[in-house]
Amino acid sequence: MCGFCGIIINKNKVNKKELIHKGKKYNKLLTKRGPNEFNYKLLETSNFYIYFGFNRLSIMDLSALGSQPMEYKNLNLMFNGMIYNHRELKNNNKYNLIGESDTEVLVNEIYKNGYQYIKGMFALSLYDKKKQTIDLATDLYGQKPLYYFYNNNILFFSSTLLPFIQTDLIDKKIDNNSINNFNLFNFIPSPNTIFENIYKMESNKLLKFQLGDTIKLIQDCEIKKQSFSSKSFLRYNHFIEETHNILKSSIDKHLISDVPISSLQSGGIDSSLINLYLNSQQRIKTFSVIFDNEIHSEKQQITNFTKKNNIDNTMINFSEDSIQNIIDNLHNIFDEPFADSSLINQYLIFNEVSKFTSCCITGDGGDEIFLGYNRHKYFNLYNLLNKFGFSKIVKYLPIEKVLNFYGSRSSLSLNKFEKIVNLIRDNNYKVYENYLTTDHKHDFPIYNINNINQLSDLISLDKKIYMKDDILVKVDRSSMSNSIESRAPYLYDDISNHLNSYKILNSKFVGKKILKDIASRFFNVRLNSIKKGFTFDLETKFLRNNKFKNLILSTLNSGESEFKYYLSKNFSVIKNQFIKGNNRYNYQIWNQFVLINWMKKNSSYINF
Repeated sequence: MCGFCGIIINKNKVNKKELIHKGKKYNKLLTKRGPNEFNYKLLETSNFYIYFGFNRLSIMDLSALGSQPMEYKNLNLMFNGMIYNHRELKNNNKYNLIGESDTEVLVNEIYKNGYQYIKGMFALSLYDKKKQTIDLATDLYGQKPLYYFYNNNILFFSSTLLPFIQTDLIDKKIDNNSINNFNLFNFIPSPNTIFENIYKMESNKLLKFQLGDTIKLIQDCEIKKQSFSSKSFLRYNHFIEETHNILKSSIDKHLISDVPISSLQSGGIDSSLINLYLNSQQRIKTFSVIFDNEIHSEKQQITNFTKKNNIDNTMINFSEDSIQNIIDNLHNIFDEPFADSSLINQYLIFNEVSKFTSCCITGDGGDEIFLGYNRHKYFNLYNLLNKFGFSKIVKYLPIEKVLNFYGSRSSLSLNKFEKIVNLIRDNNYKVYENYLTTDHKHDFPIYNINNINQLSDLISLDKKIYMKDDILVKVDRSSMSNSIESRAPYLYDDISNHLNSYKILNSKFVGKKILKDIASRFFNVRLNSIKKGFTFDLETKFLRNNKFKNLILSTLNSGESEFKYYLSKNFSVIKNQFIKGNNRYNYQIWNQFVLINWMKKNSSYINF
């Protein structure tokens, strides 16, 4: 785990002493997610000063031999994450190393072979003194964050947005398109950020900059090309065995650490299968979040599973004080507005894990890789209903009566159900963006995707957008702010390559059939529980909680006058409905609360 930042700036724009002072200031911002010590290095070319700053909290090679920035021959590397195949790379290439860190393997590997054979989670910067180039790169799924800004005179990059918020080296202006996207999705999709001209790296991305008289972007490409071969599907049992072996190998690699390993445990399939693997090798400590509200609680499923399989488990419940602490620090934890409400759960559980260790295994990626979302099921149903003209029938259904009837009989939110009904009713083929939005009534294009013809199209977008900019952001920021390195074995290159080779992204495997069959065959365990979602109970725990009502209303009222230009077009409607006790707009209320709160906390640095 680490934080790093780099500033490459024209010598005419700043003097050396001033740059070091600014760089150290930005490094101190990074330490909010790590130790209070950092390293820095100052280099220069004929035209530019180059500042590299790095703070580190390692769980691999705890000695100083893994410290960064790391120099090897003509390369200078800063890197955040974990290279899971670093031992293989070291042995296969017979690298003669002085330490045991994956950082040292990484810089040697890039020098010799480039990025082709690297497998892991990473965001990195690489300065080549000989070629006078700087690479910014991210892993296959974009698990680690990296932000950047550049023009002819400056390249500024950082593993967090905080240095950008507080810097005076570049102008900052709120991006209205990003605000629109946030109001709809609860997050801001890559490559955009809350600011114009400041970007976050997409997944599987390489940017190469040339330093000369000016700074030029000379390469913008994918690090790895995703190959979809037509491997012969001989027997399903053989495929399941192959998948089991690859998943087991991935989990083994994710266990490499010099500190104790912990794991998360929900009532769902993803974490349960991983913990079956882990518990078959060593008895590890697992952690769960539970709820008082039975609609969301998975307490019984977790208790039954962990007791039956002899898994050590700690359950964590909420307290109002812990929620208050998170609300107060949201702007620091997430840098830019982020309103997936389950961030509360995620932060609390990592805070508890931090009392035990600094490394934690998670089941993230299982839904995207093994087709676990309800929308994967609904996509097929949606196409079928439209095929037989059901949209014409739905048009005549009284929507309010349908919602009221449905709302008392299902755990699916009215917001989601209403969107599905309206998609069918309007014959709207913008399926993906409508599944994810908090409000279906938007009037501007988002991804310019008019048709998603196959389930595989939906899966690809899930990985690129929702998983990368919502799920992985939530996990990474919540864990790092508690000095935890989270690791996701499902998000390993070999698993992706294996599934792509069989082309299994079709309706036969929806509902994580593959993972269920692995558990049944190799562990004799049936994993058929319906996960209730890692969802924060917005209504009872926050929005309708007596302790927080005044905070919510005062924030909404002040924001309506102070930041009206940036708020949702329906802000007055959703606020008034909230005051009346209507829960239909809970997600929108939380979204606007988070946005206003972020703007208030950062108002001294940003001119709104």
